[in-house]
Amino acid sequence: MTFEEIYKTYWDKIFRLCLGYSNNHDAAKDLAQETFIKVWQALPGFRNECSVSTWIFRIASNHCL
Repeated sequence: MTFEEIYKTYWDKIFRLCLGYSNNHDAAKDLAQETFIKVWQALPGFRNECSVSTWIFRIASNHCL
């Protein structure tokens, strides 16, 4: 899966997750964008030990806390 496919597939879900943590639209957009930067940086090391969605949601959850 390419980064572009990941971004298009998961942006809305990650944004809603971040919105739930922050309860602020602008902050949620920033958090989601920062999450995808972390995903981009970590993508070469993704080892397929879990699903891509689980991996991305874990990154987002850790980042939003």
